Amino acid sequence: MSTSGKRTAWPDWVKGIGILSIVMAHVTQYFPGGASWLNRILCSYHVPIFFVWGGVSAALWPKQYQVERRDFYLKRVKRFLIPYVLFSLFNSALKLGVLLLTHQLTESAVREELRALLITGNGTVWFLVTLFLIEILFYETKNLTPVRYVTAAIGLVLPFLLQKQLTPLLLLLVRALFGFSYFMIGYLFWQWFAEQEKNIPPKKSLTGGLLLVLAGCVAACLCRFRLEFFSGIFSNGFAAVPISLVFSIGIILAAYSIRERGNRALKLLQYFGKESLLVMLIHPTVLLFFTYPFGRSFATMTGLRSFACAMLTFAAVAALNVPVITCINRWFPILKGEVKKR
Repeated sequence: MSTSGKRTAWPDWVKGIGILSIVMAHVTQYFPGGASWLNRILCSYHVPIFFVWGGVSAALWPKQYQVERRDFYLKRVKRFLIPYVLFSLFNSALKLGVLLLTHQLTESAVREELRALLITGNGTVWFLVTLFLIEILFYETKNLTPVRYVTAAIGLVLPFLLQKQLTPLLLLLVRALFGFSYFMIGYLFWQWFAEQEKNIPPKKSLTGGLLLVLAGCVAACLCRFRLEFFSGIFSNGFAAVPISLVFSIGIILAAYSIRERGNRALKLLQYFGKESLLVMLIHPTVLLFFTYPFGRSFATMTGLRSFACAMLTFAAVAALNVPVITCINRWFPILKGEVKKR
């Protein structure tokens, strides 16, 4: 298992699967007549896999958490909070602009948008501040192992105990603690796997990973639960947590098991994984160009026609992200917390 600083492909494969699953989930929710089953599968793991991967990453490269506090915070602020602020302002301006043009701009709408802007996050940017809080909690408890375990245990059950509308600050806390639980499970799992890896042939790891993914698919179709980090709606934890973990760990294991193969065939997946942060932030706006004019038509489609249209829309949304990402990387790297190199 390589722990060098050189970028390897398989972590990007994991993130690529995760981010494309999020894009596809956001697309398929507009096609209830033919893609609801797929949306249910995707929503069972598409967000948790990023938190689990965060823990795996911490186990793979522990030195990133062994730096001075000032350097650690500065890097995380640049990586998470700068994009969070800039894209939050963009999202709010876009939403308020649409409300103004459609003559729906009211005082309550502005107040609601300010609350989202300042606390809960508007759109997919909520993920950035949540991951920032998770990493800060992990860093600050690096010498307090019992505190980590207790916090993770509390975070794992807290969302399912709060069966009511969450206040903005409580929603922020629940997201971070629940995500931290997945982070810690990923961290502990990979520590265990690293010790057992020499006794597990790659073929068995791949087979085990694929079987976990298959089990996750079947279980997600059979069980009804909700894991909506954005809105803070969580139900049926006895099914939701194990299924999301089985799915996430299965994908990570499968990707790691083929790390020495398939690089060319998986270049596109690697690209989206490498640019997962920008895809997370850009794709909801791109999707609007399809759902705003055609949303009602999408909702009335059924059967194979609905599913085919969902897949075509997904492909178009994913493809349109590429030129936007290229522009940001070339001219506006500050949008992802980077300074343009001279």
